Amino acid sequence: MLRHAPLPYVLRLLSNLRCHEKISSLFWLIHTDLHEPKVVGSFEYISTMVASLEPVVQLPDYANGTSGNVTALEENYSKAKFNVRLKRRNGRVKHLCEELFIEQGSVKFSSVPSISSMVAQNLVPKVQFNLQLSDRVYG
Repeated sequence: MLRHAPLPYVLRLLSNLRCHEKISSLFWLIHTDLHEPKVVGSFEYISTMVASLEPVVQLPDYANGTSGNVTALEENYSKAKFNVRLKRRNGRVKHLCEELFIEQGSVKFSSVPSISSMVAQNLVPKVQFNLQLSDRVYG
């Protein structure tokens, strides 16, 4: 659609479809490497869920004439990081991250602790509070 119509028209169409009473959900695929960041950002803004795949293993630079590591290439095709961002109606955003493995024709997922939760755990002091109430009146 983006090849045949300007971005505002496509976004308006998707917005109208989302508001239609007979449509419960929409799904679209956009290749982020084929579109400008502005276009990708616009689609992410109107989406309630954004899922993306990224390689776990960075491939060697083949352009410089270095021979690539075949094992790294095979691992790159069988393993990826699956990121999901969910926007709720109350404005909260939830991030999920899992590793995706392809083994013998089946897809398996395993949870990966997010960096933000690991940072939050390290920043929060481990302090215990005594929250007992008493009948004593101050003042």
